[in-house]
Amino acid sequence: MFYRTSIVLFAIGFSAITFLSCSTTRLTNSWRDPSYNSGPMTNMIVIAVKKNPLHRRLWEDGFAADFAKHGVTVTPSYRLWPGDLPDTADVVAEVRKNNYDGVLIVSRMATEYSTTDVPGYATKTPVVGYDQWRNEYYTTYEREYHPARVDSTKIIRHLIDVWTTKKPGHLIWTGTGETIDPSSMKDVNGEIVDLIAPELVDQGIIGPEKK
Repeated sequence: MFYRTSIVLFAIGFSAITFLSCSTTRLTNSWRDPSYNSGPMTNMIVIAVKKNPLHRRLWEDGFAADFAKHGVTVTPSYRLWPGDLPDTADVVAEVRKNNYDGVLIVSRMATEYSTTDVPGYATKTPVVGYDQWRNEYYTTYEREYHPARVDSTKIIRHLIDVWTTKKPGHLIWTGTGETIDPSSMKDVNGEIVDLIAPELVDQGIIGPEKK
């Protein structure tokens, strides 16, 4: 199985081999290799490191559909390896066979929780009544106390790596997609996918959106 250890092995293998021709969401901690000057990629593999087959397909199809708008042919890994995720040797062999110029890997990082102490406070709520003897309305105020509480915020992060297969194959861009209190994993998927393409366009890794 292609777990986190395999990702590290994949990185080592990619660097060592010369190929014949890689809710609220924000992008954090991004880095680009300043030496990359091979121009926009047009033929890529996307690998979503997900144990759940449905989640894997949703992520990979999401990138494929979004990158297609930029003239990039993206092959989801599940179409090549419909069962288990590929290991390093599988990916290297496929890249050599079909001359892919890039590989994108997305993997989930550890979930974090941020807590905030909210102190207790009191409010006054107006209550309107009617005095039938005086034939008039009046207003009183009811005091309500709201006890102190601790609010917890769920933070989900995904690591996105882009590798070039050009000589020498190596990591050229990496970034972290951070989502705060997502309502569903589908929202996380869609929001992160939407962030990546514009960033890679700015970095010259893929071309601009086709009109």
